[in-house]
Parts: sequence; structure tokens; C-alpha cells
Amino acid sequence: MSVVWQKARKTMKIKHAIRNELRRELSDPQCILLGEDVASPQGGAFGVTKGLVNEFPTQVLNTPISEQAITGLAIGLALNGHKIILEIMMGDFLTLCLDQLLNHMSKIPEMYGKRIDLPIVIRTPMGGRRGYGPTHSQSLERFFVGIPNIKVYAINRETYFLGLYKPQRTPQIVFEYKTLYEQDIVLKNNYIYPYSDMTIFTYGEMLREVLDAIGNKTTTDIICPTRIFPLAGDVLFDSVRKTGKLLTVEEGTPFASIGAEAIAQCAERGILKKAMRLGNDGIVPCSMKLENEVLPGRKDIIEAVKRLASE
Repeated sequence: MSVVWQKARKTMKIKHAIRNELRRELSDPQCILLGEDVASPQGGAFGVTKGLVNEFPTQVLNTPISEQAITGLAIGLALNGHKIILEIMMGDFLTLCLDQLLNHMSKIPEMYGKRIDLPIVIRTPMGGRRGYGPTHSQSLERFFVGIPNIKVYAINRETYFLGLYKPQRTPQIVFEYKTLYEQDIVLKNNYIYPYSDMTIFTYGEMLREVLDAIGNKTTTDIICPTRIFPLAGDVLFDSVRKTGKLLTVEEGTPFASIGAEAIAQCAERGILKKAMRLGNDGIVPCSMKLENEVLPGRKDIIEAVKRLASE
């Protein structure tokens, strides 16, 4: 999935681009949008779905506060011919859905002797930098990659949204980022920022931190895929073959992470000479000031780049 967005107006906010895609899918009467407070006036915790219930009153449905139950409901509706878009109010709460994801959504497509379609998109806001505290500011993407039959995406400010929210044969999880919603889509035509001496791999809202830190000051390839599982690695591998050095940057714990997988896949191909992981190994504090200190930022990225470059 390319990170290019070519058809958006320059002033279009990312949350409006997502709403447009949801509206496109809801034009199919078999599509149902479920979630806590997704109907007006709230439109979800960040107002992304605001107003859609007025256009699709029988398809945009508020649910009880029970993430596991509404994920099971989504699976059941999909098995009965509906196309489902399910909003989980905060990415942190997706942990409550893990049993449904791992033991039902993942296995149903293959365990009955024939392929069974589950057209479900689960979308949820992830990440910190809003001061929401330790249970509402986590970056837990690594817990949801590697599950068979579930594709995982992490949007960034250059994501190409067209079709990303379309329920397919295979279930999808789309991680959105809290600080992205009010940003404008950036019109660029690059999947990779082409330089040559080092490769930085990141995803989601960390792209902004990396770009703020690096700019055009170093000769660095910056790889930011939208699909993080299965990991589309060709562009990454081509870059690391040139540079030999890889820095991975993410908000969450770097152990057993998406970045760690990127390093492992490069190492398996024998193209990696040096690597470094940058992330947050601790609990996100309640204090906004402390939160900004523990999450990887501009200063941390610059220091890591200098250290890796010197090795």
C-alpha cells in the first residue's frame, strides 16, 4: 500500500478523509458501522464518524461498552453476509478483543474445510502525545501483528486512503493515531525519501517525529509503510542493501516489535551490517510533560542516527 494521497484537497483533514472513505463504504446497504458513540452527536471519541448516522440511519449503530462482545457481534454479522466496519474507541481497549481476534476471527476463514470470507475492518485510534495517561496513550501495535488471516495497517499523514476502509475477504485492523486526526493530508509522491547512507524504518505518527528530526540534513532513507502485517519489505530490503544500516523508530516497546521484525527480515537476507531499535520501554505517565520525555522524539532520533552513523 503506497503512502501517496493524490486526490485530496490540500486543506482536507485526515479525519475528514477517513469519514469520506467510511461514507463511500456505507453507500453499500450491506455495510454496517458499529461502535461506541459512533452516531451523532458524538461521532466517536474524535468525531470521525460525526454526521454519518444522518445519512445512513439504519447502518450506523451505537453499541454497549463491551469491546469483546461487539467484536463477536461484528464476526457474526459478517458471517451472515454483512460488511462490517467496527470502531474500537481507543487502541488500548483492543486488548479486550484479543480472544475474538485470535481464536475466532483468525481461525474461522480456514477451519471448516472451505474458505469463509469475513469482510471486517476494525479501526481504532492508537498512540500518545495527547496526555491521556497510561491506559489511553499506549502504542500496542506489536500485539496484533502476526495473527494469521488478519491484515494490519497503520496510517500516517501521507497514507493513500482510497480503499483502505473497504471490508475485504480478509479481516483488517487499521490503526489511526490521535494526533493525526486534525492534521491536513500531506501531498507528496514519495514512498521513500531517497538518500543513501542509512535506513530509518518507522510507521504511523512516528513519521512526523522522524521527519522533524532528520529533514534533509542527513543522507537517510526513511521507509514508512502503511501495511505493517504482512510487512511489505521490498522497498525496505532495497534500501538496506544500499546502506547496510537500519534504525527502527516506534512509540511502543521495541522488544518483539514491528521494528524488530524488520531487522530480523533484513538479517535473514544477509544485507544488514548494523541495526538499532528506538522505542519506549516504560509506562506512559499521566503528566503530559513526562509523556513527551519518555516517548521517542526529535532529540532521541538525532542521537540514535549519530550513534549508528559512527559505528
